[in-house]
Amino acid sequence: MRGVSERSRERDLLLAWRDGDRKAGSELIRGHARLVQRFFGNKVGKPELVEELAQRTFAACVAGVERFRGDSNFRTWLFAVANNVLREHYREQQRGQSIDFGTVSVEGSSGGPSSVVASSEEQRRLLTALRRISIDSQVLLELYYWEELTAPELAEVFSIPVGTVRGRIGKAKLELRAELDTMERTRERPPTTEAELEDWARQVREQMK
Repeated sequence: MRGVSERSRERDLLLAWRDGDRKAGSELIRGHARLVQRFFGNKVGKPELVEELAQRTFAACVAGVERFRGDSNFRTWLFAVANNVLREHYREQQRGQSIDFGTVSVEGSSGGPSSVVASSEEQRRLLTALRRISIDSQVLLELYYWEELTAPELAEVFSIPVGTVRGRIGKAKLELRAELDTMERTRERPPTTEAELEDWARQVREQMK
């Protein structure tokens, strides 16, 4: 978890940016470029597309900074913007047609292969399974496991009540476990335990830093 002083500095920089300090905005962007690239890495296939969506996210932050209310930390606000950019991207892929992010998956939306490099078979299975569950569930779990966002922070990202987030985390975990179990049955392997799932997620998080 990040320290209070770091979160406080980010908040101060964001408020300064909102008040017209472009230098503060540039410092925030430089410090969080890798974080935004990581957000898109397992959701779109080509590295150049990851970079494009990251740039679109920061451009949206610049355009919307005056609307920042001051009651969120920068990372939470940034992930909310990135999630909106991701959804816009998939709507564009569907040529304006309606898309249900609670049911359609990255694989089902022709997201291409993951740009995250896995170092073990277990990690590859986890990354693949995440891309086969609904996009909303994938985003939720990746922010929960890899960025360690709290339930209140996730509630801000998705603009839903905290109680709803807790229910969705449980539902998303069930989706992921079911997908992993399906993959493992084809290889005659025992089902993944909760401890194994947590450990694989931790390994991927450490590798992506």
